[in-house]
Amino acid sequence: MAKVNYGQSGYVGCKMSERAQKAYDNGERPMSKWGKWDILSELEYDLDDDTIARLSKYSAQSIKKVCLEWTSWHHTGSYANETDFYQVIDGRDADLDQMFMDLDAEEKNLKEERKQKKEEKKKVDMSEIKCLFEYGEWSTYNSRYYLNKYKRYGIQKGNWIYFIERSCLKKKMLSGKYVTILQTFDRAPKGKAEKFNEIKRQMKPAKKK
Repeated sequence: MAKVNYGQSGYVGCKMSERAQKAYDNGERPMSKWGKWDILSELEYDLDDDTIARLSKYSAQSIKKVCLEWTSWHHTGSYANETDFYQVIDGRDADLDQMFMDLDAEEKNLKEERKQKKEEKKKVDMSEIKCLFEYGEWSTYNSRYYLNKYKRYGIQKGNWIYFIERSCLKKKMLSGKYVTILQTFDRAPKGKAEKFNEIKRQMKPAKKK
């Protein structure tokens, strides 16, 4: 889709079609423009205070999915994207028992999704990746500062890279300054297996006596 020009026919400025503007005027919005309290404020006209208080305990994601209904789509943005618009359900016709059942189901799904993402993140954090990396350290000579860069083979685990320096296990934070992974390996490069084996050996926690 070509970029919308300012003042183009059928458009308000260059960010929204005239029909999209009318939808806004009628109380419709894209999903991303609806907030939890915007929705509850609309429902306050149709539902009693106890029901609103009960609804307020649910997450914004669940409220959006259950208490909004699709109405139309319109062109928005400088590239005339097709955007879905939604409005708040009519609380007077709502089956409240079903609505709260749907909200409970959404909350359960969100909880399971968060748990799954947490487990996936934990797996990534615990995985070990062989790599060649570079790090920099400042030194002084004749009152001048120099950034010395070193290349080492190491094992990335989470946000740390472990490596051997003078027979001792060292580590650098991956997100730290002057630390860059240059290459990763599925298998140790030829002649480097012993380096990685030594790193893994020293990474293992000492056995308690």
